[in-house]
Amino acid sequence: GHDPDLEIPFVFSHEQVESRSDFFKKWLLPYQHVMFWFGLWFVYPYNILNSMGFLFKDITKRSLLEILLMVVHFGLIFGITFYFLPFVVAIIFNLVTFLVMGVYMGLIFAPNHKGEDMLEHDKTYNWVHQITLTRNIYPSFLVSYFLGGLEHQVEHHLFPNMARYKYAEARKIVEAFCVEKNIPYHQTTWLESLKQIHESLKDEARAWQN
Repeated sequence: GHDPDLEIPFVFSHEQVESRSDFFKKWLLPYQHVMFWFGLWFVYPYNILNSMGFLFKDITKRSLLEILLMVVHFGLIFGITFYFLPFVVAIIFNLVTFLVMGVYMGLIFAPNHKGEDMLEHDKTYNWVHQITLTRNIYPSFLVSYFLGGLEHQVEHHLFPNMARYKYAEARKIVEAFCVEKNIPYHQTTWLESLKQIHESLKDEARAWQN
């Protein structure tokens, strides 16, 4: 309930199941570990709609500016593609772009904390949870290039206003601190994180069926 990025149709804890509809529990939950990977295609369109919905909830000067910038952004994208490309080709081009962007965004955001333990709603939240409920991805040139700094997700959660190029330096300090204070500090490879996500979704589906 503290992280909107976890408020998605798929469930990673038994608490999330209770609020789902009977239709979801019967037809979607048993197969969620498979459907999750198909759902990644729609992350980008979902985020756009979610962002617009959030901005329209509380109209301020800032939200109006952000709405204006989003309208200009997509106006240019659609305007240019439909002007220079045949109508059908422009539709296909934009559709493929949106779906591929969704997969790319999903494979960046999901490995960082999907499938990790979740804080129950009645539990008191503190800064330690930013470490224990999050995982880092082992950094490398390619990982850092494609994830844009979010491989240091623990540090990103602890210091959200820190410049991303500083995360690698902060990571050494945070990791040493966790070792000293005996705080779990979860690190894994990108592929292993995807495996953990799949297994977590599958475990929740099986637990509900049993």
